[in-house]
Amino acid sequence: MFIPFHYYDPKTFSEFLEIANQVQNYQILAGGTDLLVKMRGGYAACQNVIDIKKIQDVPEFQKIEKNQDGLVLGSLVTFSELLDYQEGKPFFTALYEASKVMGCHEIRNRATIGGNICNAASGAEAGSVFLIFDAVVHIRGAQGTRSVSLEELYQSKSKAGKPGISLQNHELVTHFFLPSLPEKSHSIYLRRTRSAGMDLSSLNLSFACYQEKNHEYKYRVAAGAIAPIPCRFREIEQMLSSQNGNHSSLEEVQKKIADLSQPRPNSKRASVEYKKDQVSELLMQAVHSVPFFRL
Repeated sequence: MFIPFHYYDPKTFSEFLEIANQVQNYQILAGGTDLLVKMRGGYAACQNVIDIKKIQDVPEFQKIEKNQDGLVLGSLVTFSELLDYQEGKPFFTALYEASKVMGCHEIRNRATIGGNICNAASGAEAGSVFLIFDAVVHIRGAQGTRSVSLEELYQSKSKAGKPGISLQNHELVTHFFLPSLPEKSHSIYLRRTRSAGMDLSSLNLSFACYQEKNHEYKYRVAAGAIAPIPCRFREIEQMLSSQNGNHSSLEEVQKKIADLSQPRPNSKRASVEYKKDQVSELLMQAVHSVPFFRL
């Protein structure tokens, strides 16, 4: 049951700032697939809801474009809109794989990229994928615009211990930029669920590998639902880069990622032991999926 609240739908960014300054205690409504469920369940009681979908003077909100440098994604772009934009799929395969299994058609038609990222849920589908693509978050507020890496925002969120990413007063995420990987690259998104059909992931892993100009291979590894926030495993990346096909080293990598994982002990979807075991299995599955060289 909903607790009564005030609803606002500003048409311009300045109108949003005016409302935000007046009401102070508010929640942002984008797609609503997380917020409305929490409000109905009494988990996110708030007095004011500001719907930002009708703001017309921030074109970045709805932008989706693949250019020579990477992929630009507006924070109000839905997962269905992303999947319909096929130009980015060959370069950001893991992102499209994650988007395809994000909820059902109805959810993907409503859920926004920005909402999924900003909510910062541990198992958010886009969270670990954005981390392996070194996503940059573009933010606009009363003091102007700024940009920051998603990894930095997630780390700040973890330290604050509060839900959602940490933004300053009355700021909105306008869009994201995902730099392209080098030409010879590979990315994959993997997950474990409780059923073969539509289900939230018990854990997920995003993986990328690419070859540098000196022919050395570099790796990026991130995972969700195995820590309080989606997290990047830079120590694992370094271990993979230095293992040079040594299978005994791969066993050490498996053990290390399990040790680094910190699943919630009260998770309803899977036990700590299961998640630690399966994140190492997903990593090996990802490593052996790389098509252009043998480990």
